[in-house]
Amino acid sequence: MKPTTSRVTVIAVAIAAGTISGALVSLGVAGLIARTKEPHDARREAATVVPTPSSNPLPTLMALGGVRDDLSKIGERVERLEASHPQNAAPEPPPSAPPASFYHQRHEEAIRQHRAESIDPSWGPQSTKLLTADVERLKAAGGYELKTADCRTATCSATIEWPDRAHAVAGYPLLINFPFHSNCERSILLPEASQDESKVQATLLLDCNSWRADGAPVIPDSVMPPLPVMAQASR
Repeated sequence: MKPTTSRVTVIAVAIAAGTISGALVSLGVAGLIARTKEPHDARREAATVVPTPSSNPLPTLMALGGVRDDLSKIGERVERLEASHPQNAAPEPPPSAPPASFYHQRHEEAIRQHRAESIDPSWGPQSTKLLTADVERLKAAGGYELKTADCRTATCSATIEWPDRAHAVAGYPLLINFPFHSNCERSILLPEASQDESKVQATLLLDCNSWRADGAPVIPDSVMPPLPVMAQASR
């Protein structure tokens, strides 16, 4: 019984002195009284879990609130994007190619501009000779005849004639793709087919503006490729 009397005396002194708060005194009294009534049990103390005071939950709640706001804003942006780009909308069709008449009109306009050019005597005649030689070299493979050749200030033209459309279709790519001594941009357009045609004529155009700006260097024969085999006409 001595331990019990000693503990009660300590409690009474602590209360009289007023050195600890009322809440702590209450906890101390309850704990000490419980110990005086029950014998010491180490196993029970080991199994007892004492809860620790939790930290202030306000910052955590504020952080969660900010995350919710951010997620809400992201959801609104996704909805706006989906509304502006509906998934089930049909894709826009590709732009249609211009009709054949558009290309024919453009080619005819380029021919008119060439014919309206004045002749540069320091460039036109010698360029005409180069063009004539290049076209003549290919006529056996291209299956055509050269009718006229003309170079003026910065453009040239050559009138080509095939015996029929089949030879024209087979032979005209040579006039575009095979290298010429004069390194000019080339274009040609076959006329539209007609039922009563026997021969086909087309105008080969050369735009030599860039070539003249570079000094009009003539490609030497040593780097020219061999002549191609005659194009096969398909009927």
